[in-house]
Amino acid sequence: MYSAIKGLLEAIADDAQIHGAGIFWWPSFIGHYPFLYSETYYLVDQDHWMKDWVNVKPP
Repeated sequence: MYSAIKGLLEAIADDAQIHGAGIFWWPSFIGHYPFLYSETYYLVDQDHWMKDWVNVKPP
């Protein structure tokens, strides 16, 4: 997640037109399958998503 967000921000800094970003593994990202994916998998990604993308200030 962190690397994807970093890449998006670098592209924006280079004047790429980014209109949004999505998470293609949504059920596991939100912890929908706790018996398959432990908290250590999705909580870190959720933290990066909120801190590094949702709360990012536009350039």
